[in-house]
Amino acid sequence: MNPTMDTIVMNGIFDALVSGNELTPANKHAVFQAFDLDKDGKVSKKEFIDTIVGMNIAFGSATHEIQANDATFKSIDANGDGFIEL
Repeated sequence: MNPTMDTIVMNGIFDALVSGNELTPANKHAVFQAFDLDKDGKVSKKEFIDTIVGMNIAFGSATHEIQANDATFKSIDANGDGFIEL
């Protein structure tokens, strides 16, 4: 991920969290593209975790971070197929 994409993604996520609103469609697309590392149109758990780690988003200890990332991925994986799709 490049610094510009990091900024777009983090600003979009931050704005959504602070405002309590959902991400805009443009920000959703930018976030999705940032996480879809192999550009196959879906985000695997590995891509999700690699992107989180690459953005230095920490949830605490290493064990807690793995559990938090896993739980977060599962909450976003709407149909439980192991991928996030738009």
